[in-house]
Amino acid sequence: MTDVKDTSNIVQRIDRLPLTRYLFFVAMVAATGYFFDIFDIDTISVTIGAIKHVLTVTPLLTTLTIAMAFIGMFFGSIFFGRLGDKYGRKKIFTITLIIIALGSFLTFLVSFAPSISGLWITRFITGFGIGGDLPVIWAYMGELIPTRYRGRYYGMSMIIGVLSIPAVSFFATYVLSFSLYNWGYVFLVGAVVAFAVLPLRALVPESPRWYLSHGRHKEAEKSMRIIESKVRASYKKALPPYDRSVHYSILEEKTPLRDLFSKKLRVRTASASLLWIFQTWAFYGVAAFLPLILIAKGFTIVTAVFYASIGYTGGFLGPVTVAIVSDRFQRKNLLMFYAALAGILAVSLGLTPAGDLALLLVLAFLINLFMQAWASTLYAYVPELFPARSRASAGGLANGLGRGFNVVGLLVIGVALAASPAAQLSFVAISWFVCVAVLAVTGVKTSKITLEDISEKRASRSSA
Repeated sequence: MTDVKDTSNIVQRIDRLPLTRYLFFVAMVAATGYFFDIFDIDTISVTIGAIKHVLTVTPLLTTLTIAMAFIGMFFGSIFFGRLGDKYGRKKIFTITLIIIALGSFLTFLVSFAPSISGLWITRFITGFGIGGDLPVIWAYMGELIPTRYRGRYYGMSMIIGVLSIPAVSFFATYVLSFSLYNWGYVFLVGAVVAFAVLPLRALVPESPRWYLSHGRHKEAEKSMRIIESKVRASYKKALPPYDRSVHYSILEEKTPLRDLFSKKLRVRTASASLLWIFQTWAFYGVAAFLPLILIAKGFTIVTAVFYASIGYTGGFLGPVTVAIVSDRFQRKNLLMFYAALAGILAVSLGLTPAGDLALLLVLAFLINLFMQAWASTLYAYVPELFPARSRASAGGLANGLGRGFNVVGLLVIGVALAASPAAQLSFVAISWFVCVAVLAVTGVKTSKITLEDISEKRASRSSA
């Protein structure tokens, strides 16, 4: 382990960048990672009723079909998170996007000769790519966006993802209204979008902070100058000055996974992992099962998908809310607030009878709003906790554990509690309240603080 001094003031130069179209473009390209995570779980949630009907499978096999993508995410997240720290953000999120496109397209092909084994394989492939994409994108976003705008940009980037929810839900309602055998066309959309995004990812620069954490000063400087020239062209005037009187020292670590369990990071690693385990149970207990919950309440498959689509539209306001408030308040406090509200709403949704349709739709709308606000904030918060040398590995480990343990959560919600929407959503609520407790005990202040001041505890700001 060695110290790498930021002799080029990369940290200050990033933090002084103004809001411009170019930074927005970089954020939106990175945001496609969030899009595929949200889009994919929505595609399986709105088609699982049709798949269950077409394949005539049991609740256990239905739940395992949903779980296959999460098993893939578990392996992909840990594997590619480590590679993202070793080989760079840009290289890895290009590879993961290709895997996502391939998995989605293969799922579409399986729909023409549907089999449970074929569907499990393609869902695993898709999950493997999405799981690997997320931690690398999280690290990349946090490292490229100035401190004072981090929360805002994460909120704006999530808007792209949540817009896919009502879009794919209403599209599924349309194609399934003709035939339940049309479910594969919903997955085809994901493949088309992935292939379309691939050239855009080639246009964004590698993270200068990643280069710096590997002691590659020349590449860090080159990448930083590219970013500054693009921002300057959008800004149309000289960039603001930055403080040249201090330099950050950044630790270079060759074994980031081991570093996560060092004395300085083990509590944060445990905290992030617990948050991801319980939030994944809570989040996907609603996101993946809302149509099935409505079916259990007595609605038909197509009607349940339609009403779920209305509820999913509430998710759009979640990241909008985050874009407005995330940099004004401490993110750990906002996370506690969102989780508490989501827990209360989950219990209410479970207890509301099918006859009270208006209240059902309002509750579904609101819980999706606060769940997506939580997700937008968590995606910013977890990468902030860790240094550049292990940022993607940390996100990969936490996300991977969350996705892996979610197989257990899916079995509880989809099999053990399948007959009772109230019991399903009570399990969801308990998981949200555990998240509140974890944050209350281990939460760290991150808003308006430079990444290096949060996570480089052994690194001091030293005189030039």
